[in-house]
Amino acid sequence: MAKLLKMAPALAILYAVYITFMAYENHTAQKALAEQETKRLSSVKQKKQKDFDSIDEYLKKIEEEKGKIELLQKEMAKLTEKLPNKISDAENLEMIMNLAKSLNMKNIVLKPEKGASSGLIASNRYVMNATATYLQFLVYFEKIDLNPQLLNIHSLKMTPSKESQRGKFQLLDGSVVIEAYYFANNSVAKEKSKK
Repeated sequence: MAKLLKMAPALAILYAVYITFMAYENHTAQKALAEQETKRLSSVKQKKQKDFDSIDEYLKKIEEEKGKIELLQKEMAKLTEKLPNKISDAENLEMIMNLAKSLNMKNIVLKPEKGASSGLIASNRYVMNATATYLQFLVYFEKIDLNPQLLNIHSLKMTPSKESQRGKFQLLDGSVVIEAYYFANNSVAKEKSKK
């Protein structure tokens, strides 16, 4: 027993070393597990961040598309203002004639032609033959563009006039086909009038 008592401090130190070693091993294992968990959580965080970034990009694209849709709606509203439910040939012929007379075009001859229809939108065509200078025709087309109703120049043919020249500008005989557009479908026209 005396030997055992002499060895007791050494045994206590050995036991303390053993407990410390076991605590150190346990701490090292927990640290390794924590590092692995940190790496795993870091990769999960990166994946989630990429998902959030892609969601943010998607939301930005949605906002851009909303802006485009609003712009398109505004343009459609402008277009529907320019497209009447029906048109009057007499009024259109008078407007075309008055524009030509206001520019001092000569030999004005107007005649309506058969229009075209493409389901939702239809058009009536008018042929205008007149004698004028290139500049007069140019200003005439600009005035057509300023008209509140949607009009289009379907075709244009200009040839030098056979009349004698009186000024420094050459006269041209022009044949212009003008289209006036309107809603062809009554149900769409009714929806437009409700708004």
